[in-house]
Amino acid sequence: EEGHEAQDLVLKMVAHDPRHRPSAAEVLTHPYFWDPNKRLNFLQDASDRFEIMDKDPPTPALVLLESKARNVLGTDWHRRCDKMFLENLGKFRKYDPASVQDLLRAMRNKKHHYQDLPPTLKKILGTLPDGYLNYFTRRFPELFLHVYNTIVEQPLIRTEPVFREYFHCAEPEH
Repeated sequence: EEGHEAQDLVLKMVAHDPRHRPSAAEVLTHPYFWDPNKRLNFLQDASDRFEIMDKDPPTPALVLLESKARNVLGTDWHRRCDKMFLENLGKFRKYDPASVQDLLRAMRNKKHHYQDLPPTLKKILGTLPDGYLNYFTRRFPELFLHVYNTIVEQPLIRTEPVFREYFHCAEPEH
């Protein structure tokens, strides 16, 4: 499941230009080394943060988040999810099947209400945090790194208190 993160880290470490290589601190804080709980919490924190951003006009972070939606989600993320998940999701609100933000919102909302889910849906989604995270990373292998890189590229957001545990002393140079 961590193949994309490993590839991302190795490619950064072997960048031709040494100035583009990560520092030791950046390597140690790379998400390849994060456990499933930290990864899932990061996605939830990112979703919470995207939720409060201005939508009209959209902030640069939201534009960046949605800019690669087709690569990350395909044309419709609903097609990659189980029918039972979508039926449970649709009872409470509508989600745009082409939006990265809406997929993150759906993941966050179902995680928050995991204990209230029907047992059959819990079985499909898997246990928290490992199985639940794997349910989504298998279907959307680019999602985690896309969200991570979106936050990394927003220095004002990346340095907010909620994101300090993910980036602590590592401040990527761009």
